[in-house]
Amino acid sequence: MRTLRYSLALAVAGAIVALGVLDARQDTVPAAEIASAQTGAAVSAMAPYTVDLAAVPEFTAAQGAPIAAPSPRVGVPEAVYRARKALAAQTSPSYAGESIGDAPAASGSSDVELQTPGATKSFEGMNLSQCGFIPSDQALAVGTTYVLQALNSCILVMNKNTGAVAAGFPKSLNAFFGIGGSSAFDPRALYDATRGRFVVIAEQYNNATGFATMWVAISRTSNPTGLWWVYGLGVDTAVANDFPDFPTLGVDKDILYLCATVFKAVGGLTDVCKFLPKQKMYAGQAIGTYFFGFNFNVGGVTLDAVQPANHGAFSKDYPRAGFLVASRNINFGGGQCSAGCNGLVVFAVSNALFVSGTPGIRISGVNVPTANNYFLPPNALQPGCASPTAACAVDTLDTRIQSQVTYTNGTLWGSLNTKRSGNNTSTVLWFQLRPYLNDGDPACTGAFLNKCALITGVDILNEDCYFCGGRGNSGSDWNAVPVSNSEGDVTMVASYSDLSNFPGVFYVSRRVTQAKNTMHDGGIYLMNGQAFYQLLDQFGRNRWGDYSAAQIDTTDAFWFSAQYARPGNSWGTRIGKNAFTARNQP
Repeated sequence: MRTLRYSLALAVAGAIVALGVLDARQDTVPAAEIASAQTGAAVSAMAPYTVDLAAVPEFTAAQGAPIAAPSPRVGVPEAVYRARKALAAQTSPSYAGESIGDAPAASGSSDVELQTPGATKSFEGMNLSQCGFIPSDQALAVGTTYVLQALNSCILVMNKNTGAVAAGFPKSLNAFFGIGGSSAFDPRALYDATRGRFVVIAEQYNNATGFATMWVAISRTSNPTGLWWVYGLGVDTAVANDFPDFPTLGVDKDILYLCATVFKAVGGLTDVCKFLPKQKMYAGQAIGTYFFGFNFNVGGVTLDAVQPANHGAFSKDYPRAGFLVASRNINFGGGQCSAGCNGLVVFAVSNALFVSGTPGIRISGVNVPTANNYFLPPNALQPGCASPTAACAVDTLDTRIQSQVTYTNGTLWGSLNTKRSGNNTSTVLWFQLRPYLNDGDPACTGAFLNKCALITGVDILNEDCYFCGGRGNSGSDWNAVPVSNSEGDVTMVASYSDLSNFPGVFYVSRRVTQAKNTMHDGGIYLMNGQAFYQLLDQFGRNRWGDYSAAQIDTTDAFWFSAQYARPGNSWGTRIGKNAFTARNQP
């Protein structure tokens, strides 16, 4: 019985204009903390080329030591970042009423307290011996017939019903994009059910030129094993030796949103988001003219890791703006929120394809105070590793929103890593937001009425510091991603480890009717950790996948994937599915 207590290489020419829509904000947030951004002048992009994925040879990872993908940039020297993580490992005061729980339940558990539906599918994904890179970085897209998984350096397609791997897979990401030189990394993926297309992106940085390329691949049909269109795009505002990092991907009915944090060679950073015409790209046409946003900030302080929402891929809704969400991170709370941060920032982007005759693209933003403060998370413990400052402690990164944000039924779902209260372990702060739009900038009148919707406010419908009082034997949760179906039910996948359990994958679910700000239980292992894990990158960080992945499919079922520790000091990945399908479930 479980015991729970709930208490791009492109310098952009042309003028850059600030948007005059910065008065939309929460009344509870000081005027000095207005969220804002800028738009860049129109850019022209190339036509795609064709890749036949079926013809790409099967990938066999090179033997020898695994290759470390570039570590996420943290905006400060590594010694400063390490000092902040060490500070995060110190015990902090505990707070009354924080929930406490056990470790995740074993797969197939009959525990009567569990309210999470068990997995009806559980497939083994790619592993280190196949891909040869650390860490895995999860990208997952699920169509009507196929599951696509993309990790650092490789891509896999399998049958959705049987888990059978398609012939000739896995394949190299470089070969998939038709590129040579340095390896593509930080993949993201989605399946756009409105058009029956898979979308995969990744970044490639050229050390010789100091420029990066953002690769975008679009399947020509709903079968990802065949023909794709591939676009190679520069990073707007970037100049030589700027380093774009942590690319993110979103979609709505009309637009692909592609963002990255650009770390400037001269110091500082900016976030850049492209607004790309989906209709042209899904038809394999030249993108032509598009616009972009940059300098996303709150109170004049630059944000990082802006996450565009995946909205419109399954929803019947047609919102008049796309949404982007960011937490406070690198430039806030003493740096990486080491002294604590509060609030989320939500941006709305309307008229992003720029209707001729209108005043232009509108990017508006609001600050959303959170009920919980959040802090730089300590690294995660595991059996044989009792100190969060030791090299064997698993890297939990910082307080950026690492995994995707999804938009369903008018609400946005996401999470970030944070420190637990009262101890030196990590957990996740998950949230559900409802944004509100007005009828548009007054400058959009007549034929352009409602083309320029502005965000006027955001309510937090759910927010939970997950078992913030601690759980398991000094357990840590990290890299969670919650996803909602059309009913408002949710499944969240994340990583977990403690002094009794090696790093593994677990999932937890809640019905839409559940009490506010709660999850019923500690979840179920999709795959528990198998062995001690220590794979260090060039900075000496014990790297883990920087983000997990989850999405719903066309039947409203939840699919999810994350990394787990395998024997032989290696990593593997596991892909699962669950759903609420009966009145008395689980």
